[in-house]
Amino acid sequence: MHLTDPQSWTLQILILGTGIYVFLRFLRTTRGSGLLRGLTVAFVVGAIGLWGLSKYLQLEELGHIIEGVIPYVAVILTIIFQPELRRAMARLGQQNRLARLLSTGQRDTLTRVAGAAVAMASRRHGALIAFQQDTPLDAWTSNAQHIDAEVSGTLLESIFHPGTSLHDGAVVIVDDRIVAAACLFPLSENIALSKSTGTRHRAAIGLTEETDAVTLTVSEETGQISIARQGFMNRDIPPADLEQNLRDALGVAGPEQAEGLPLHRRVGVALKDFFTTDLVRKASSLALASGMVYLAHQDIVDTREYSLRIVEVASARRIEPQPGLLRIRMPDESFHLVSPPSTALEVQVSGTQAQLDRLTSLGGVFDVPADSPEGPFELRLDTVSWVAGTAGLGFKWKGSAAPRLDLERFSRHTLELSPASVTVDSSNLDLHFIARTDELELGQSSIEIEGPRSAIESIKSGSLTFELQPIVLQPTDRESRKELLGVAESMRELRVAIVGRERVQVTLPIVPAPVGLGELECDIAIVNLRPAESELDPAAFVIDQSAQKARFELNSAGVFDSPAGSDAYQQTYRLIREFAVQHLKAYVDISELTEDGGVAAIHWDFPTDWKAQLFPGRELDEAARLEVALKGESTVLVTSK
Repeated sequence: MHLTDPQSWTLQILILGTGIYVFLRFLRTTRGSGLLRGLTVAFVVGAIGLWGLSKYLQLEELGHIIEGVIPYVAVILTIIFQPELRRAMARLGQQNRLARLLSTGQRDTLTRVAGAAVAMASRRHGALIAFQQDTPLDAWTSNAQHIDAEVSGTLLESIFHPGTSLHDGAVVIVDDRIVAAACLFPLSENIALSKSTGTRHRAAIGLTEETDAVTLTVSEETGQISIARQGFMNRDIPPADLEQNLRDALGVAGPEQAEGLPLHRRVGVALKDFFTTDLVRKASSLALASGMVYLAHQDIVDTREYSLRIVEVASARRIEPQPGLLRIRMPDESFHLVSPPSTALEVQVSGTQAQLDRLTSLGGVFDVPADSPEGPFELRLDTVSWVAGTAGLGFKWKGSAAPRLDLERFSRHTLELSPASVTVDSSNLDLHFIARTDELELGQSSIEIEGPRSAIESIKSGSLTFELQPIVLQPTDRESRKELLGVAESMRELRVAIVGRERVQVTLPIVPAPVGLGELECDIAIVNLRPAESELDPAAFVIDQSAQKARFELNSAGVFDSPAGSDAYQQTYRLIREFAVQHLKAYVDISELTEDGGVAAIHWDFPTDWKAQLFPGRELDEAARLEVALKGESTVLVTSK
């Protein structure tokens, strides 16, 4: 069966994982199992890990050393732990795990133990009973009183009866026999335990912290019954629930679940127990087995897969295969691929192990024939020029059919650029500024574009508008925006591009937005600005009463920094109006007239340092302005009195 078959992989991992799991369970039954198990697991994982690392990194010297040392280390461990292994083998021969799972002897034992515990609890006779599971309790039974008697309620009650020589110690039960009494267990050092926890309960918890045993405790003071497992104690168990709690802790089915069942049903119960218990060790065994099978697979695999990304290249220069790429070289610049595959293509390479080890990466070049017509074509691997070191290897696409690529002919066109080619989105621009799209400047007047013939013809005829990338203005834009723009997304979708350059320089002026501040009226004064040239007295002249006031329009830009209608806006508005009324001066100059008067032009003065006077300490934009414009008649009739 070929190793690339997923079913074969699964079967091999299950077989090897089962063997590893059985071996770990075997180690668990040995005295001193913690040290032996730790050293063995460290040796297995370390040896396999280093061996795999040496294979992966091609560290041949390290791999040779590991392969030579492993047998000697295995022999040394066997010699050092020979007594423990011999004892474990003897225990393995004495115990029939399948028979224990299918028999009902232990179930009857639990019934007797539960009955005795309830009876002792009613009389407040203290008791401590330990049930040995996989980890042997020889360390605590070897120096105790050996009994080796069948479990019975009467015997247990007699052992723990106050005044007997055995009642202070613990009883150890293995399967359905009491093997020892007066056993002394290690006390738990768990600081989280209550200070009121007695010695008997601490010993019950302490044993379960070091082994997988289950302990049953009867309190001499309260008569409460407790069960401890894996360092945790379930206290004050109701007598009616004691037997079921024991069965749950030990993983033993009740009489109503197992007795009287046919053999195949008992086997089913045993299998269910196998797949629902000790999952961490089983998962570790499967993981270790998977790693071992994978490493073994590397020695015999004869097919590997490589991912290649399709890349189009021009024909102007000579190119070499590049790892990870299948480069499609065009016969001339007018040929292009239509929508090259966005995902990598898988290629299966077959050959000897040594050949595949030398082929660390795969890449190739495919030359499109010069006489290729437009349209789809089949990409054949036998016409590809591969990287060096591929002689004698076989290539095929992963899957049944070769991928098909599509060729298309491109053309070029010189295009006159205009501001209409740029879309400006000013929706987010600060309302106090405006973008002068009519003054948009392009860095060049024309560009050469390239694309499919149909798209280029549409642009030439005017049925399709060529577009550059849009300019999206932000609230922080205050000055002219300079951008290097490529083609818009709509053009890229049509595969239209700029020849020779990817960007066009664009400058978009951004200036403060004008704000009208309404009209002002100002008295027109009569003055003589050139008294040295004209002796006319302003007091001798008069302006018609209907024309003694001039009307002006007040406008600003870049002055307001708050939204229209807000309190700050209104305050600034009033401040500017008051300043304009105070400082705006209108006049006519009679030095230009005769003694009888005449038509005089209206002049006006407004402070040029209005920024410093209006907003002391505030820095306004350089483009900020406050302008006064005459509205209405620009001249008045001046007559002598």
